Amino acid sequence: MKRFLLLSAIFLLGFASFAKVKAEEPPVPNEATCKARIDHELAREQRLYRYALFGRSKAEDAGIGEVWFDTEGIAWYKAAKNKWVSLTHPGLEWTNITMEKQAEIDTIPTDKGGMNFPRPGFFDTKRVLTSDLIPHVEQGTRSLQCRVNTLCAAVRAMMQLSSTDGAIPVTGTADGCLEREMSSMMECQFALTKNQVDNALAFTHCEDVGEQLIEREIALLKLLFEYDASYRSLLQFAGFFDTFLEDLRWTVVGNIRQAASIIGWLHRIPCFTSSCDEYPPQLLREDRPEELNTNISSQSSPSS
Repeated sequence: MKRFLLLSAIFLLGFASFAKVKAEEPPVPNEATCKARIDHELAREQRLYRYALFGRSKAEDAGIGEVWFDTEGIAWYKAAKNKWVSLTHPGLEWTNITMEKQAEIDTIPTDKGGMNFPRPGFFDTKRVLTSDLIPHVEQGTRSLQCRVNTLCAAVRAMMQLSSTDGAIPVTGTADGCLEREMSSMMECQFALTKNQVDNALAFTHCEDVGEQLIEREIALLKLLFEYDASYRSLLQFAGFFDTFLEDLRWTVVGNIRQAASIIGWLHRIPCFTSSCDEYPPQLLREDRPEELNTNISSQSSPSS
């Protein structure tokens, strides 16, 4: 029995070590894995760009139903006040503190222009017109273009490396943009494969998807500007209208009160027109003829 347990323990330890080695094996560089990694990196760039537009708060301040991504690009859904869940890891729950620590960050250091979190977005700016936000948002869009172009340039440099080189720093350059240094993606290191088809398809994939990403974001940005301008104009009109009603209230109420007080003093005003002496009034003549006859007879008796 002891021998069986000892052999079982040795087998489990050996299997665990073998599984760990298999898990740490570098990915095989080919067209499919390279494209998947490129899509992963471009999706990160898109999310970072939208963080610049709309901001990213603390995990505890995020609304129910908000989606965050961790450092591996896995989506996490906030299901409760202090509960984050993911379809990739069913049964696993994260708290706000864990989500805050594991949330994705900018691959570019903050001292070199990268973003820091939490941060407000451009469209979170209050008490300004949409036209005041356009220069900042356009600069953010220009930054997205540079980040995508330098990423594709870095991918081209990675394709000259072999999988045995490991993950080493690679610099991507693009016209009109700052240089970008990033760790190489072993999925795209084709030097040993000598497969020019995979090389060409992977590189054109980065450029094509990057251009489509930028074009789509610019198209969405136009709709966003239209909505933001309408919303801010409505808020501005609502503010002016509230101020108008506040001023009008006291003006109208004051005039009504003054008019009511004047009505009480109208009987003291003398009448200088012939219509004031006309008696009885026309209304009395038509509605109460009996009272009219009585008054007329009483007025004519002294003269007789």
